Amino acid sequence: DEAGCDWQVLECGLGGRLDTTNAVGQKAVAVVTPIDIEHAAILGETIPEIAAEKAGIINSDCAVVVSPMRGSALDVLRTAADEAGATLHSVEEQCAIRVAKQNLEGQQIDLKTPLRTYRGLQLRLVGPHQTQNAAAAVRAAELAWESTGEELPEAAVKEGLANARCPGRFEAIGRKPLTIVDGMHTPLAASRFKQTVAGLSLPKQRAYVIGLLDGKQTEAISHVLVEPGDTVIVAPPNTP
Repeated sequence: DEAGCDWQVLECGLGGRLDTTNAVGQKAVAVVTPIDIEHAAILGETIPEIAAEKAGIINSDCAVVVSPMRGSALDVLRTAADEAGATLHSVEEQCAIRVAKQNLEGQQIDLKTPLRTYRGLQLRLVGPHQTQNAAAAVRAAELAWESTGEELPEAAVKEGLANARCPGRFEAIGRKPLTIVDGMHTPLAASRFKQTVAGLSLPKQRAYVIGLLDGKQTEAISHVLVEPGDTVIVAPPNTP
């Protein structure tokens, strides 16, 4: 109220159940994106355990938007939503996405949601996972507006997605040679990186400069990323 905000978007810094963002008394929509094993010492060593921590944000009768994810994680979120009296909205079940074209600059997509069909959406983020992220964001915004009795303006969706940026995620910072930076630190993120590469016409000869913190799944990430013939330069960060 003091800042004059119409809407506030809060990202859980770690997990959800014990995150400080849960000090907020009321929420219109909770969003859960794909769950992978990370921060295992704090959140748990299995997907269901981590999903249970993430599900801690579902603590009221809000709308819950979930991205496409493993069934073992989705089952936990469904149970949490039922127990809280919340309504779960699955992007995989409620939305359809068609990629019209994509390149290093981004992609153009058509998105069908329960509210409407958005055509020719411009997204400066590349990769199939970013279309799923966009669908989750749009669905969450639709439901947030719906909670006020209004309908989300289509023009706002087009403008919002066109202006979205995610520095450090499949970001091309140089062209000769082509240089891409990505802050991936889980096997799932590495897999998404490879999927994005596969969908673009990029040079086959590749060199990776990789630095990972202690506790990351180094072997699994390397197994996903590196192929025979690739060059790998290991550059450990100046920290554990």
